Amino acid sequence: LVEEFDNLAIVRSFSKAAGMPGIRLGYLVGHPSVIAAAGKTRGSYEVNAVALAFGCFVLDRPGFMSDVIADVENGRSVLRETADRLGLRTPACPANFQLVRLPGSISTDVVVAGLLANGYVVKGGMPEAGLDDCLRVTLDGPEIMRGFCAALEKVVGQARS
Repeated sequence: LVEEFDNLAIVRSFSKAAGMPGIRLGYLVGHPSVIAAAGKTRGSYEVNAVALAFGCFVLDRPGFMSDVIADVENGRSVLRETADRLGLRTPACPANFQLVRLPGSISTDVVVAGLLANGYVVKGGMPEAGLDDCLRVTLDGPEIMRGFCAALEKVVGQARS
């Protein structure tokens, strides 16, 4: 499409779908005039060698990102099943994280602290409207999420008693 349209830019980040937020890498494909215009806003730091190596690794393996996405979605299923069993709500969330809404009787601060004590860092009690009773849980594959869910069950059980 970029050969057909001179005003089209395709931008891809490796942060979410490839599960590599720390490397801060992405790419831009487009007509040379679009690339030239984007180049004028370029930062003063170039991409480092580690980020380039990871980017090349991913691009050389076309199925890698779809495998990561499938793994995250399987992990989401584990979390949602556990949340349902605990009576917690999990609104649709098409990202690499899942919101978990706690009932009013359970403090997000207590759950966040309990999960931290069990080795899991989540964000909770966010100030944005409608999110003050939510946890923001970054997703991973089913194996990791099963461990997280065991801790969540323990902490929620303690918060209810």
